[in-house]
This record gives sequence, structure tokens and C-alpha cells, in this order.
Amino acid sequence: MKSSLLLSLLLLSCFTQAQSYLDHSTQWVETEEAEPLFEGMNKGRYFRLTQLTGDTVIDGTAYYQAVTHFDEYEVTVQGDTVDAFSYDNHWFLREQDGRFYKITPSNHDERLLFDFNLNVGDTAYINENYHGAWVVQDIAFMPVGGSMRKAFHLARENEPEGFFLIEGVGTSRGFFSGATPPCCNGEPLHESVLNCYANSNGVFVLQELPGYCEEEAVSAIQPAVKTGIRIFPNLIREEKSLAVEGLEPHFTYTYRLAGLGGKGISSGSIEGNRVGIGGLAAGVYYLSIIDGKGYMLHTEKVVKML
Repeated sequence: MKSSLLLSLLLLSCFTQAQSYLDHSTQWVETEEAEPLFEGMNKGRYFRLTQLTGDTVIDGTAYYQAVTHFDEYEVTVQGDTVDAFSYDNHWFLREQDGRFYKITPSNHDERLLFDFNLNVGDTAYINENYHGAWVVQDIAFMPVGGSMRKAFHLARENEPEGFFLIEGVGTSRGFFSGATPPCCNGEPLHESVLNCYANSNGVFVLQELPGYCEEEAVSAIQPAVKTGIRIFPNLIREEKSLAVEGLEPHFTYTYRLAGLGGKGISSGSIEGNRVGIGGLAAGVYYLSIIDGKGYMLHTEKVVKML
């Protein structure tokens, strides 16, 4: 009986380890409601929506393109807004063997966000938002979305309560705080997106406080943001340049042309909404459009015919 149980857990571990958690439809949401700072002044709503909008190749490795839209804290005094931020952050994410890696356009050094290959006793130096080493105390299995997922309990000497890292799901920082896995008022959990839990009443997002779930009024999945950029023709015969449609006037754009393996071939400024490709050998290429801040806005496959 004991041998059968161990075998079942081993097979279950292999199954959960092999499955992929990312695809083009993956997105996750994090919100935080306003709290009074002092009388007459309030901190406004904070909202973050991260969406995967396609894939690209960087230095020979395939990544998902991620766009995180931020509505930062909005401070009001007697009804007048004195400070508000709304912006998009572009970055890239890849998944390999149960590990998630992040890379930003300005820095091609990868950072390990989550690692679902930990064992009891392992020391985890993962996630840029949690500093220092955490030791895996225990690994349990919990049902999420109709399948069993590993729940890693991590703690350290001065914080024995620690937090849980749930395989395949988590907050935007990858962790659930608290000494017990989330329960959301005892209702069954269903996996919604990479790091949200949901039930029939809406999406539950884990906050920083231990054991605290907040229901958010998210009833529909928003479609991925489209840039409207189009490259044509993407089947090249005698053309010496390609047209780029959908660029904003009076903005600066550059391009990067890479081979099928991701190795850069050429790059430069986009002049007159066209990219020169004279002398390009027959083959398959990736053409990326980059804005003035270094964000990769669009990548499209182009084929040069013989």
C-alpha cells in the first residue's frame, strides 16, 4: 500500500512537472483598493494587468512578449488629482522545465522568477521582490482547477511562518503569504490565470496579508492589446525593402532582423516606414519593430524566396 502511494505521488509529480502553464492567452490581474492617508487626502486605486501578446526570439531563445499595464497610486486632495501614473511595461517571459525566467528589453540578463523543481531542504534564492534565502520546509499537494499542484512551504529563521509557492500559480511575485495555503472562505479553488484564483463569483487575488483573499469584479478576459503594426510583404521575392504599417507619426522606431535561430543579422532606424533588406539571402527571418524606449512592439516572420 505504501509503495503504491509513493508510486502515485511520483507519477503525479512527473505529470505536474511536465505540464505547461503559459500560452498566448495567459494573463493575470492584481488590484489594491484605496486607503486614506490622512484626512482630506486619499490614495487611489492601484491596478495591474499583465498579458502575454505573442512570442518572439531573443538571441536564439523563444520568449513570450509580456505587457503589464499599470494604473499607479492616484493621490487626491479635496477631489483634485495631484499625482497619477498610467503606463505600460514591456518585458519577456519563458518557461523551461518548471522554471520561469524574465528578461527586459534594456537588459538581456535573465532573472529566475519561480522554480517548481524544489525539494525539502533546498535553499531558494528566487524572485527579485523577496530578498535573502528561504528554505523549503515541506511540500504538499493541493487541488487547483481539477488537477493536483505542489505547494511549497518556504520559511527562514526570523520568519518561520513563511509563505507558500503554489506550482503554476501565484501572485505577480509568485508567492502566497501565510502559513497555510489560501482558502478563499472555504470555497473550492479553480485556476483562472497564471497567478489568480477564481470561483463562480469572480476572481480572487491573493494580497500581501497572510490568509487574506480579496474578490475582484473581473467577469471577462480582456483580449490581448494589439499594436496595429503590420509588415508586408512577409513573403519576399525581388523586393529590396519592406513596408511597416501602423507606426505613429513623429515617433522614432528601429528594427532588428534576426535569423531563424534568433541571431541578429542587421538593425537600424526605420526611415519612411520602410526597412531595407537588399542582399538578403533566401531563408526564414524574424523582423522586430522597436520603439524609442527600447520596447519590442512587434515581431513578424518573413520568408525570402529563392
